[in-house]
Amino acid sequence: MTEDSPQISLKQKLHSETAKISWLELQRFFAQGSVLLVSRDCDLIDVAVCFAEDQAEHLKPMFEDGRIAAPSNDQARS
Repeated sequence: MTEDSPQISLKQKLHSETAKISWLELQRFFAQGSVLLVSRDCDLIDVAVCFAEDQAEHLKPMFEDGRIAAPSNDQARS
């Protein structure tokens, strides 16, 4: 087993758990403050890996430049 195998497995797991869902299904999580927007410029699975592995050094710049952000109420309404 190579050193990269766990990350590949994590990426595969996250990819298999990712799907499009309706806003109706997300509303409860939005109300709890548990929804984040990820820019189309970012790979959602790569961002999820950073969260899963607590890679704050990779996430911090994405939050700072707005590639990851909490949705505003206006964004939620649109």
